[in-house]
Amino acid sequence: MHDLGGPIGVHWTLRNRDRVTRLALLNTLLYPEFSEAVGEFVTALSTPESRDELTSAAGLEQVMRLGLADESKATDEVLSAVREPFGSADARTALADAGIGLQFEGFQEIGAQLSSLDLPVRVVYGAQDRILPDVAKTMARVAADLPQTVVTELPGCGHFLQEEAAEEVAPLLADFVAPGPSR
Repeated sequence: MHDLGGPIGVHWTLRNRDRVTRLALLNTLLYPEFSEAVGEFVTALSTPESRDELTSAAGLEQVMRLGLADESKATDEVLSAVREPFGSADARTALADAGIGLQFEGFQEIGAQLSSLDLPVRVVYGAQDRILPDVAKTMARVAADLPQTVVTELPGCGHFLQEEAAEEVAPLLADFVAPGPSR
């Protein structure tokens, strides 16, 4: 298993099938049909002024709060941990670049080739994701394209599952990546 994150990781998996034995997806984009909100976000990350605002300490806090269904999980400790790695301009630019790292053609390639993957797939997503509002539709499409997919929707969660439901997500992923048959 290899974790490159989101669509970039799936794109890598499609190009390196012989090196991947399982694929886990948490609240991610995959297909070239984006919601208007995602298009606006990508445009904002591509524009220097709005990119700087979004990746500033205040912008990161705002995105974290937006991405949590339960805002009480946005503790000072969590917000500090989100801000800390992005103290320099170079780190903030790298974060923005990661958010827009896969070009539209890459999403087209994923959409065209995803159904050809023959490996276990585990999907976990938050039902209250305001960052990717159409994530349920995307994950249903993944399950249709890859019948071997096991999908878990977490009803009280937003985009940042690791913060809101670590105690639920960790065992799901640990069980999935454990040696032996996938579950």
